[in-house]
Amino acid sequence: MRLLWLLSAAGANALSKPPASVGDKLHQVATPALLLDAAAFERNCETLRAAVALSGVRARPHMKAHKSGALARRQLELLDVHASGVCAQTVAELEAAIDAGIDDVLLTNEVVGADKVARVAAAAKTAAARGGRVGVLIDDFWGQAMPLNAALGDSVIDAYVEVDVGQRRCGVPPEEAAPLAMKIRGLKRLRFAGCHCYQGLLQHVADASERRDAVLGGVADAVREVRAALDAVGLLDGAIITGGGTGTLATDRDSGVFDEVQPGSFCIMDLQYGAIEHEIQFERALEVLTTVISRPTPDRAVVDAGSKAVDLVAGVPQVEGGRPYRSGGDEAGILDLSADDELALGAKLRLDPSHCDPCVNLHDHWVVHRGGVVEEVLAVDARGAGC
Repeated sequence: MRLLWLLSAAGANALSKPPASVGDKLHQVATPALLLDAAAFERNCETLRAAVALSGVRARPHMKAHKSGALARRQLELLDVHASGVCAQTVAELEAAIDAGIDDVLLTNEVVGADKVARVAAAAKTAAARGGRVGVLIDDFWGQAMPLNAALGDSVIDAYVEVDVGQRRCGVPPEEAAPLAMKIRGLKRLRFAGCHCYQGLLQHVADASERRDAVLGGVADAVREVRAALDAVGLLDGAIITGGGTGTLATDRDSGVFDEVQPGSFCIMDLQYGAIEHEIQFERALEVLTTVISRPTPDRAVVDAGSKAVDLVAGVPQVEGGRPYRSGGDEAGILDLSADDELALGAKLRLDPSHCDPCVNLHDHWVVHRGGVVEEVLAVDARGAGC
């Protein structure tokens, strides 16, 4: 049975000590801590809502960035009728969304293995009992669709054909999407719901016009091919074509080929997204709070946020005050200081991470603050290695 996260009234994860209490000021928060600026998060959701409101395209925000069922639910409340549900990338994220009471969840991944198949089937059953639905991606009929169909019992699950539109990761080529959809349609417990068309490699292309050209000249052409093929076999009517991300959001919305868009990082942002040219402006709501734990020399300070607190694969974080950061190991970061820097032992500093998803995945809690005062503490209840 899946280990459940127990939440206090403040939403704190009971498996580790929360770093803060409601009402604390940020200087009272135990570090390293994952901070969420509630007002910035809300403004980002309002920006997304405005971006899709008149387009005829709905948003399905992705929870792989924040990994919190509570935050996923809050996004849907803020987006209101302009959201069709949420996306999850792992079975754990799917379960967290279902546990949070969300009734339309698309797992944007393939499901392989008896344990995961059983967990997805259980999540689908829970959602169905509330009138909801769960979707999964399929790019192999015998290895994915058939085991799911056999495990679902009385439940029905939405099946989306994953189409490779340029990333060369998962997915069938566009010309194979309709034949696979026809096979899925013949199964009793899988309901063909549409196609998933995502090109992740385009999300961080720095130049907006170059990014737009890559979507319109590559992804959109592939999706049009898929749509035409589905239409030719009578499967386009009612099918949802879903995909896209934060970096390509404006072009995905305007391309005329998507029914849904799936931005994820938009709600918290990071340095990687901060470095690209955006057509729709979102603001940073994510930070990691750290404490100076040593001043061994005048030109060096050590903080308690190392690689266990901030992911370094995509680059080092940006430090409050512009101080250079370098890795000091698992539990420490080293700041190289100017000769006149009087940074004190015990001082707290904010770090801006390079890549939000893996950074969030290192923490057990979100410390949600408004104006520097802790408003709530939420479990990062979908963190983990991808189970």
